[in-house]
Amino acid sequence: MAKDRKAALRTVGILFQNPDHQIIFPTVEEEISFGLVQLGRKRDAAAQETREILELFGKSHWAGAATHALSQGQKQLVCLMAILAMRPAVIVLDEPYSGLDIPTRLQLMRVFDEVEASIIQVTHDPDSVRHFERVIWVDRGRIREDGQAADVLSQFEHQMHNWGEQDDLSDLSG
Repeated sequence: MAKDRKAALRTVGILFQNPDHQIIFPTVEEEISFGLVQLGRKRDAAAQETREILELFGKSHWAGAATHALSQGQKQLVCLMAILAMRPAVIVLDEPYSGLDIPTRLQLMRVFDEVEASIIQVTHDPDSVRHFERVIWVDRGRIREDGQAADVLSQFEHQMHNWGEQDDLSDLSG
């Protein structure tokens, strides 16, 4: 994948924690079309596919919208639409619900549940992965637990509560 950028774009899509670190174009349609053009689509084809993804999400009216004027949840959805338009096999989500209100979070969770790609989610929030088939708990660069969500999350939450009840704030100083 390192030698073939187009193969990398078709294989893995990444949704950043902060959409402001991901969005680079002034309008929604430019943002979504960019990845398609990078995959080799002609501008007309990219524009058509952009219209289709916006229509699929009921957001055709966003096409000319300024990306900087959107809410965090709206920006996150634009980033997701840009990724989905490229149809990657795997999507990596980095804390995708950080800073979002509850309704937006629930709406985006439903969208992710319908995605036809493998989802890898990096999170500290057990509720957002409770329905996943598999959860891997990584602690200090090592796999601490790997298995069914209920089993791993039970152990994770127990440990988090234990650490949270301690008076030691030394981890916060570094």
